[in-house]
Amino acid sequence: MFYIHEGNATWIDVWGTLICSTLSLIGSTIIIVSFITVKQQSAQASPRSARMILNLALSDFVWFFAAFIQACFWFFTGPVGDVGVPPPGVCWVLGPLLNLSRISSLLWTSVIAFEALKSVTRRKWLSDKENLLRYDTYYFMFVYGFALPSAIHLMYEQHTDDANVGCRAEYEHIGDFLSIFLTEFVPITFGFCLNVFSFYRVKRKMASRAFPRSVRNRRRRVMLYYLAVCVLCWAPTMLHYAYSLAFGSSRFLEVLARCLLYLTGLFNFLVFGINVSGGGRKGGRGRERDGMLHCQQIPFCVTHHHRHGRALFSICILYCAPNVLSSDVL
Repeated sequence: MFYIHEGNATWIDVWGTLICSTLSLIGSTIIIVSFITVKQQSAQASPRSARMILNLALSDFVWFFAAFIQACFWFFTGPVGDVGVPPPGVCWVLGPLLNLSRISSLLWTSVIAFEALKSVTRRKWLSDKENLLRYDTYYFMFVYGFALPSAIHLMYEQHTDDANVGCRAEYEHIGDFLSIFLTEFVPITFGFCLNVFSFYRVKRKMASRAFPRSVRNRRRRVMLYYLAVCVLCWAPTMLHYAYSLAFGSSRFLEVLARCLLYLTGLFNFLVFGINVSGGGRKGGRGRERDGMLHCQQIPFCVTHHHRHGRALFSICILYCAPNVLSSDVL
């Protein structure tokens, strides 16, 4: 296993958390602002897939906002040449929020994957409003039923053992086997496996010619991108937990897992943008029927707006994001 010096690893964690959480925070904020923009422009109810994406973006926003605040305390409040630590009162809020939103983010991607699976295996199910409402309740119970134990367990440790546990930049012991296995490893592994299983089932179902080619390609693409983010961001974390529980700590795995995990919000935003660029219903010469410019015209938009000094951030919100939030991509 690669070796990283303890002092270097701590500063890599600080810089990695600060930079990666900032990028992910920007990505999740764009999705949320896009949803608000579309809601203000349209009186119609938001499609189901848009609400699931919004729930994911909200979890990401809370996660990376808490991580950003934590990294700022590490970076700015410590002695010269050393890292700081949030005060206990702040840590009591940031630590549980990080645990809760981190696991709920993964589980919301599992819900999106399950929705895609249901949309291709039981299409009549999608037209039953009572069924949809009931499943919305089930989804929230599933996500936060699995995510809350980790936050509650951390709160218990903070109030009975160490007020700053979960808030230090340097390596912290992962904890006792049973509690970490039940509150962290099991929910993460279950969400990970549900994503893989849903992708496999959708891929097999989309091999059937009963669906139009465009539908098959779109659903395979949506599932593939979310699965790729899941594997890239969460597999190192699962490996880190498994290795730590079996053999002890590995700073290399800890640094790798944290940096990739804290890019989840950015990658979710990129998946969102990729799905946007292929989503929506075109109506005549590349424009949407509702009058919005289709995202396949992004190169033109970028060139046109850069001539006028517009930011790419504004282009993404005004031209790209509303398409996926105003039409069901699943």
